[in-house]
Amino acid sequence: MAKRGSSCGAVWTTTEPRSLFGDRDLVAATMEKDNLPGHACEYETSTMLVLDPDRVHTDDIENEAALVATREKGETLIEPGIAGVAGIVEKMIAGEEIDCPPKTFRKGGPIHMITGESL
Repeated sequence: MAKRGSSCGAVWTTTEPRSLFGDRDLVAATMEKDNLPGHACEYETSTMLVLDPDRVHTDDIENEAALVATREKGETLIEPGIAGVAGIVEKMIAGEEIDCPPKTFRKGGPIHMITGESL
């Protein structure tokens, strides 16, 4: 797992893990708000409670989705996110095509972030 404050955070945030989770059941079983992710949401706040908890100012949270974030949720979801990033990097190194549309999860299933089409 990445150390707090390490450069791995740059990979983590710039790759937008929303595209890396194919395990809909894991997301549904872990997330109370059933969305993955959104800025300063349940997912992102939960993972930050693992990666850099000093940067999470829980007393200042007003976002309803972030209020239900927990370190335990972050611990559950962070490894699959890291594995997803690693898989993409491995494909890039091997010169393989990467099919990773930007997607998010909603109650009806995953949708494309740009087109809104079901995936």
